[in-house]
Amino acid sequence: MRGRKISLSSFAICLSAMLHGAPVCADSLSDALARAYVSNPQLRAQRADTRATDETLPQALAGYRPNALVAVDGGLLRENYAVPGPRGQKVNLSSHPGGGYVQLSQNVFNGFRTQNQVQLAQSQILSSRESLRYTELSVLANAVAAYMNTLRDTAIYRLRSNNVRVLEQQVEDTKTRLRCGEVTLTDLAQAEAALSQGRVDQTGALTNLKSSIASYVQVIGDEPKSLTPAKTPADLLPKTLDLAYQLADEDHPLVLSARHNVDVAHQAVKVSEGQLLPSVDVSARSGPRYNYASVEKQKYYDTTISAQISIPLYDSGTTYSEIRQAKEKLGQAEAVSDQYRYQVHASVATSFAAWENSQKIIVDAGREVQQSERALAGIREEARLGQRTTFDVLYAEQSLLNARITYVSAQHDRTIAAFSLIASTGRLSAETLGLNVPLYNAADHYDRVKDKWFGTNP
Repeated sequence: MRGRKISLSSFAICLSAMLHGAPVCADSLSDALARAYVSNPQLRAQRADTRATDETLPQALAGYRPNALVAVDGGLLRENYAVPGPRGQKVNLSSHPGGGYVQLSQNVFNGFRTQNQVQLAQSQILSSRESLRYTELSVLANAVAAYMNTLRDTAIYRLRSNNVRVLEQQVEDTKTRLRCGEVTLTDLAQAEAALSQGRVDQTGALTNLKSSIASYVQVIGDEPKSLTPAKTPADLLPKTLDLAYQLADEDHPLVLSARHNVDVAHQAVKVSEGQLLPSVDVSARSGPRYNYASVEKQKYYDTTISAQISIPLYDSGTTYSEIRQAKEKLGQAEAVSDQYRYQVHASVATSFAAWENSQKIIVDAGREVQQSERALAGIREEARLGQRTTFDVLYAEQSLLNARITYVSAQHDRTIAAFSLIASTGRLSAETLGLNVPLYNAADHYDRVKDKWFGTNP
């Protein structure tokens, strides 16, 4: 620090902090977000869950389709009996009866349950896609935080390490001045105490940096390499709070997912009510029988076509209870939808205020650094002329260090606030950020499986 000016912008970049001999180098924020988008296990798990939810549609559509089966049977039949009469003749017969049949069955009407199940499945799929969007939003927001925390803590560790070197030089200078009789042992004690505190702070900064690196690896998947200054996507930031509310209502995945869940609950009520209506089924069965009635080489065909109408009368009250339960679930889903809307609005208000304040704070923090640099330069000159004590110099150095750390944190907080505001409106995604990565399209899997009649692979 002595006799050297450090520009404010230098605290916004990744300073080469040494950890066990290895520097924490850097990628851009976009690179880190792209890796998180591709490899984050939480996001990959949610994609698999969304693909699994897609299968609810072909399962519901199966209600429109026939069921077919083939059955084959065979066995051994032995009959032993006595013929009445004076002789009491005994008869022993054996045969190998068997046969098979093909059966087709089709539901014609089931109280509109199939139709409502299909609509329910479609709403579930839409809700699942919004849940996937929310997971993507959360993962990217966490990745931004991990990136910025590592960037900030690297810079702070560098500042703390540089402060220790300055204080070590301060102790040596104080010892020299003590031998010349310019200062007292009290001055030396003050310098050595400041050095000890500086080393404690350096150790704490190193601990924080290691913790941030661990979080970085957890979210993004790789060790941080070269962290460059993050650029805020200004075009995604809402200009006013009212516009932020509007964007959130229209596009936030939590809000949209909750609305789709209301539709799911509404269709579930209809499905339950359908159990009170009649159902109509038709079936056809045909097949041969061989060696029946203990007689070998006999054969006949049996063909049956039937229709069945089932009219529910009373099932111990189970269906009525299920309908009441489904209606309560609908009321719950509507309340949860309102809850999520209020929750998102609160997040928008908090994030918008944080964004506005962060811009003011960074200006004041920059001024504090500039004034602290001037103050330190003046106090050092006055100390050289004997008008200031060692304590005054140490205090001014600590004030400048604190101002620089505050400025680093302010830059970190401004970036975090910007991305948090974008996330609160639901617009934080790989697509809106323009990440250089193939975008995952949930509709691809849906289109492959929605009309499948056969097969175990999507």
